Amino acid sequence: MEPVQGLQIRIITEKDLPAIVEVDKRITGRERVSSDRPAASSHFWTYYAPLSFVGEVKGKVAGFVIGTIGGPEYSLPMCGWINIVGVDPEYQGQGVGKALVKHFIDTCQKERIRARCLIPRRTGRFEKMLLALGFEHGDLVDFVRNPQ
Repeated sequence: MEPVQGLQIRIITEKDLPAIVEVDKRITGRERVSSDRPAASSHFWTYYAPLSFVGEVKGKVAGFVIGTIGGPEYSLPMCGWINIVGVDPEYQGQGVGKALVKHFIDTCQKERIRARCLIPRRTGRFEKMLLALGFEHGDLVDFVRNPQ
C-alpha cells in the first residue's frame, strides 16, 4: 500500500507536541486517565529526536512515531526503540503508520543499529504490519509474577 498522497515525514519538534496530543485524543476518543495505556504526551520527555517523526498531509499532523535509543539496560546492543505510533483516525488504513515505521527503520539502518518495538500480545494489525516490514520476534521475554 502506498501512503496517502502528499505525506511528508520529518523529525518531531517541540512545536508538534500539541498536534500529537490531539491525534492521540482522536485515537482514544477521550482524555486518558492514569490506568490507561500511556498517553503519547508521556513520551515527550524521553524521546530521541533523531528517531521521532511526524507525518504531515497538507501541513496537518496525520501521524507520529516516537522513538528512543537504548539496549544496554536489557544486555542488548544499542538499538532504536519504537515507543509509540499513532495515526489520526482520518488517515488510518492509508499507509501512514507503515510509512512512519519504515522511515524509523531506514533511519536505524543508516545509523547501523537494530530497530526494536515491544508490544502487547495479540495486537492485531500493528503486529501484522511489523512482521510485514521485516521485524521478527526478538530476544526479550516478559515474565510476570502476580501478587498473592
